[in-house]
Amino acid sequence: FYYDSVRWTYGDDLPNFRYHYDMWQYSSRCYVDGISGQVDVDIAFFGYANYHVDTKDAVLTVTNKEIKRTYGDGIGRLTEELNLLDGVKGINTIGYDMDIEYSIYDESGNEYSEEEAISTAGKYTVEYRFKDPKSGWIKNTAKLEIEVITEEFTGNDIVVKNNTMSKDYNFRTGVSCKNNLGQEAELTGVVIKKVNIETEEEDVLTEQQAIEEKYDFDKYTYVAEYAFNVPGEGEVIKKAAIVRGAEE
Repeated sequence: FYYDSVRWTYGDDLPNFRYHYDMWQYSSRCYVDGISGQVDVDIAFFGYANYHVDTKDAVLTVTNKEIKRTYGDGIGRLTEELNLLDGVKGINTIGYDMDIEYSIYDESGNEYSEEEAISTAGKYTVEYRFKDPKSGWIKNTAKLEIEVITEEFTGNDIVVKNNTMSKDYNFRTGVSCKNNLGQEAELTGVVIKKVNIETEEEDVLTEQQAIEEKYDFDKYTYVAEYAFNVPGEGEVIKKAAIVRGAEE
């Protein structure tokens, strides 16, 4: 007779016996690696008159009670790594380490996924928990604050007339960026991307090469990419399209 095996762990419901016991079983499939032939698959119960397990209070330790991170909207991620389980440890009543679950709630009690919370400015409560067979749910909390940095880019589409640029054109003139805290970003570089419309192959031009380019808007698309070092966030790329203007 074949059946699925069942493994019990601390806290699972078992048949009620009036004596202490352990359970032992080789296999539910009648075979064990390294043993030739079939083996006994009966469950054996071993009773011990003086069997005893010392128990203590279940403990859920949260080391980092105040967590603050910055999310960069322009880079699409946190500016510093976040592991909400770092410094979190749960020990049940018989001293076993436990897997920890957690949920995130805003100040109104609304639940957020971690992905939603880390990209949305606000203050949150992280509730940690595990279920102990003797004491039930063991819980602890930490505070999580998320600040979101966004950018305001100043720059217009670049218009090219007669498929050529003026030799004295400056890609950096009239271009700026600052964050939502009013801090100015530093412009650290400019490149121009030239993309074949049919093949999607991409060439990268320097500013000088772009000024000298004979523009073919029927075959290529062009875009200027500006790299800014945004305070509190790091490098962010902003773009301005290069478009065809009326011929003169």
